[in-house]
Amino acid sequence: ALCDPLTGVYNRSSFDSALTREMNLATRNEQSFSVLVIDIDHFKSVNDTYGHSAGDEVIKTIVDRIKLNIRNTDQLFRYGGEEFVVLLNNSDCDAAHVIADRILDSVRDDSIDVHGESLHVTVSIGLTCLFPDDSTSSIFERADAALYTAKDSGRDQVIVA
Repeated sequence: ALCDPLTGVYNRSSFDSALTREMNLATRNEQSFSVLVIDIDHFKSVNDTYGHSAGDEVIKTIVDRIKLNIRNTDQLFRYGGEEFVVLLNNSDCDAAHVIADRILDSVRDDSIDVHGESLHVTVSIGLTCLFPDDSTSSIFERADAALYTAKDSGRDQVIVA
C-alpha cells in the first residue's frame, strides 16, 4: 500500500508521513534537508505518440536514473503520473543542486528505447531547502512552484526556490 506498483518506489500516500518525519529529524538534529520535485517534460506527447505502455517504460527508466543519482538514505516517491519527489536528508541547497544536476544529466544524456525508437526525454526540477519556520505544506509548495518556474522558463533545468 506504500509503494507504486509500476515503479516500486514509495507512493504519494506514504509521502506525507515521510516528509513530516524527515523535517522533524532535521530540525531536532539541526541538520539540513532539501526537497526535489521532478516532472518529465512533455510526457503527454509520449503517451499520445507511442501509447501508454511506452509511457510506462519512460516512467520506469526515469525512476531508475533518479535512483542511480541519489543516496541510499534519500527517499524517492512517485507523487503523480509523471511527477516525483525526492527527500534529501542532511543535504543543504548546494549538495541538493549537485544531485539534481546529476539527475538532469543522466536523463538528458541517455535515450530511452521504446518500440525500437530512441526517445530523448528531459525532466524539470524544483529544489528547495528547509527554512526554520517551514511546515510540510510550505516546503512542498515552494519546491513545486520552483518546478513550474523551471517548466515555464524552458524545461530541462533546475530552479532553486
